[in-house]
Amino acid sequence: MTINEARKEADATRNAALPSSVFDRRRLVASAAAIAVGVSTGCVTGAGSSKDATMTRTPIEIVKAFNAAMAIKDYDAALKYVSADCEYTNIPMSSVRGPEGMRSVLEPFFAPTLENQLIVIREAAVGPLVFLERLDRHRLATGWVELPVTGVYEVHDGLITVYRDYFDLATIRSKWPT
Repeated sequence: MTINEARKEADATRNAALPSSVFDRRRLVASAAAIAVGVSTGCVTGAGSSKDATMTRTPIEIVKAFNAAMAIKDYDAALKYVSADCEYTNIPMSSVRGPEGMRSVLEPFFAPTLENQLIVIREAAVGPLVFLERLDRHRLATGWVELPVTGVYEVHDGLITVYRDYFDLATIRSKWPT
């Protein structure tokens, strides 16, 4: 299936009521993924007004709000959704911790972008776990770069405590300015 076909399928799914068999299949897949990944419990969430503001949102709403802020490079708004000791990993690269560690990776990456679109193709959430299959589109001075990404997040007490992006490093290196 091509990315465009996946996008069309995702749009159709969002715009139509899901038959119970599809819903049950998706819940089963998401549950199996949660079991396979496991739940990390070592993160302590931050405190303060950003925590209070996110407490009524579901984990998937928090993750989507984080991604929306990242797409427009509003790092301060995005990092309000991140716990003080969040583990962030761009697989296959190394991990960093906390909002400042995340900023130290993401801000330089997004620096050459003129526009960003983080398109969700598929999504699943089970408890605190959120899975987003995305097509990340970045407009550079030379044109658009597309990168298929799968993001896996854990949300506890209204904050992202674990965030991993899985992508092909060779794909982005071949297209990104040095």
